[in-house]
Amino acid sequence: FNVPISEFRQVASEHMVVHHMSEKGNVRVRCISEKKPYATAVEVNPNLEDSYLWLLRKSKNQIQNEQN
Repeated sequence: FNVPISEFRQVASEHMVVHHMSEKGNVRVRCISEKKPYATAVEVNPNLEDSYLWLLRKSKNQIQNEQN
């Protein structure tokens, strides 16, 4: 999905951005999310890198929960 450059930091702070690229005043974003992260976002099939990053985040969250 595309977001205005001015909104990219906010989107990146709220979602796991795995790829982004500047494009004519916007930023094209690929992120991992359980729900639709942005109004113009479309669901795509995950690739191997997406799966790896999702598992790393899940592992990190489980470790943090066990420590608390």
